Amino acid sequence: MNYPELDTSIFVCADCGASDPQWASINRGVLICSECCFVHRNLGRHISQMRSLKKGIWNANQLALIDVLYKNGSNNIWEHTLLDPQSSNKIRKKPTSNDPVIPKKEAYIKAKYVELAFAIRPNIDDLSLDDLNKQLWSCVRTSHVETALRLLALGADPNYADPDKGNTPLHIAAKENQGLQVELLWIYGADVAQQNLAGHTPSAIAKMEGHIALSERLVELEFEVTDRLTMFLCGRKPDHTKNQHFLIPELTGQATDIVKRYRKQLQHTSNILLEKLFQDVYDEVDRRETEAEWQASQPFHLGNYQHVAVFLPPNPNLPATRNQLRQKLAKYGAREFAMLLIDMLKEAKRRCMGLPLEAEKLEPPTQRLAETYLSGMSGENGPSTDPNSSRDYDEVADVLGQRKSNESFSFKRSSGNKSSASDEQDPILGNTVTLDDFLELKERVNETNGKLNSLMQLNTEMLKEFKLVQRTLSNLQEDQSELRRDLRTLQNDFSQTHHSITRRNPSPLTITSSATLPPSQAAPVVGAMIMPSSALLHRSAHSGDSTDAANLHSVRFARRHGSLTSPNGPTPGQTLSRGNSGPERFRNGSAPPMDTGSSSSGLSQSTQVMSSSGIMNKLFDSEVFPDNLILEIELLTGAIKSLLTDLQQEGEKANAVFHADSIHHHIGRILKVIPPSHRVGDVADCMKEINLSMASLSGRCLAKPLDVDTTCHAAYDLAKAAKELLVTVHRHQDI
Repeated sequence: MNYPELDTSIFVCADCGASDPQWASINRGVLICSECCFVHRNLGRHISQMRSLKKGIWNANQLALIDVLYKNGSNNIWEHTLLDPQSSNKIRKKPTSNDPVIPKKEAYIKAKYVELAFAIRPNIDDLSLDDLNKQLWSCVRTSHVETALRLLALGADPNYADPDKGNTPLHIAAKENQGLQVELLWIYGADVAQQNLAGHTPSAIAKMEGHIALSERLVELEFEVTDRLTMFLCGRKPDHTKNQHFLIPELTGQATDIVKRYRKQLQHTSNILLEKLFQDVYDEVDRRETEAEWQASQPFHLGNYQHVAVFLPPNPNLPATRNQLRQKLAKYGAREFAMLLIDMLKEAKRRCMGLPLEAEKLEPPTQRLAETYLSGMSGENGPSTDPNSSRDYDEVADVLGQRKSNESFSFKRSSGNKSSASDEQDPILGNTVTLDDFLELKERVNETNGKLNSLMQLNTEMLKEFKLVQRTLSNLQEDQSELRRDLRTLQNDFSQTHHSITRRNPSPLTITSSATLPPSQAAPVVGAMIMPSSALLHRSAHSGDSTDAANLHSVRFARRHGSLTSPNGPTPGQTLSRGNSGPERFRNGSAPPMDTGSSSSGLSQSTQVMSSSGIMNKLFDSEVFPDNLILEIELLTGAIKSLLTDLQQEGEKANAVFHADSIHHHIGRILKVIPPSHRVGDVADCMKEINLSMASLSGRCLAKPLDVDTTCHAAYDLAKAAKELLVTVHRHQDI
């Protein structure tokens, strides 16, 4: 029935944004302009079912469904990722109405509808297919058809049945009088003749609930295929409200013997093969009607690219042989195609009503079956030779009950709407193999061989990648072993050096200083390492002595690079400040001081001790800051390294308390050398952080049992805090 024309002036094309679209894609729920329709027609009905808004024949509910879907954003389902700001497809630009149809619009439309590159996709982690089916089953109770379309686009099954009562979404929509939901489910392949566990079809449920109009519409949908063929032939449809389910016109003239023979062949065709034939013929009728609507529309020119396929586009879900036979339907003239449709309608009526075959026997064909479409389809499935195959419906007397039975002939729509039981095969007539059977089998064998070769090539590449990963892993293991050996060597060297330093006897200067000076003036000692106090003299006190400046520079360089035992620079206890009269130089260890050979040096041993003591008293003088801080932090680093080495070698048996006391002593000296004038701002914060880190380390070292990992982390945090203090002090000095 015709529906009042839709006001398309308020809409725009879903693919390019052109105003006043004149076409609709029924299964996508979008409106399309004429230029984009040109591309949609070449995609095939299994991708997009096109119909003219002005020239097409519409049911009221169908057109209302398209109107509601498009107004509620059905196009957002197919352009979901383009609207997502976090999607990588955001960089893909949607064509405009001024862009050329080929290649820009064509490429975009194919990506949108064929590849579904921008469509909404299910989240496998959050939602399963069973959840989608249940959501669809619940959604059809309401009028939210846009939500139902989204669920169908995500893969929900329109024929999902409730395990308790066997009700499908179509049963639920019929019960709730949701006419638009019924139309949407039918478009996506819902079976209008499916019965629930109580034996009720959706139309029966709608009638029981008092929804008479919806019940009648469901009956029309049940006979949609034959009604469409009848409408194509004579422009009228049967009145199903009066139980008139078939309206078959008659052609004038006598049928030839060849036509009669192939008519008999059609009568002996199996149900599965006849269903496939109806699907293909239905698609061809739709193509011819769309072509007529296109020609009847306002003249439209696409320049040199006005090329629309004059046959059905290939469907990749079908075998190549069947695609070729489908395309051959376009070669039928108007009369030949009408004869085919009439014969098919008669056969459908006979099987639906359960009428017997004619008494006369089928004459053997005199031509090859592959010369017509029917014989080609027989080559795909083969006609049934079961004598009872044509009497499947003689057992049931009630015509309507038989029509609604699941065993009845299924008047389904095209293969693009729902899948058929195409995998079932009937016996081949006379156990003979036709040319089409051979070609199809050969094609399948070639496809299988191609897939096998691809898998073998992929397997070879994966083996290469696996070997490469194995080699890389082996190299990494070797590198790891070398690093471990180097680490052990460094630990052993450091341990030996540390023990040699701790076993070393104090120098004469230290002995003398400790013996002759009070404790408050004695040279400070940390462990067995003597403070190199001479390196901390202020530059201004020795501006005339270039040798002292060089020694001070070497000490700074060694300390900043962690070279406590560097052979290229002085070590703690090796270098002392010299006077203008040429001070002596002592060795670190227990040997006596080196004799310089000068008896007139003017300095006795006691004088040297007093001079050294005076130098040590200047250690905490603010004038040598921050050089003294650098030295103290270097000594703290050495103490932390000793703790870490002991922890790695001894584990829980390490003497962590001794190391903690030594580190605490260094922390006190570090905080003492910072002048009060500098203990503000970031420096004060760093000092607090050092105190907190030291408290944490002390707690770890005193804990019983000793936790090696947490103690190492605490020591690392303390070293990091000390480094941050030094960096902060230098930054303030530069300012």
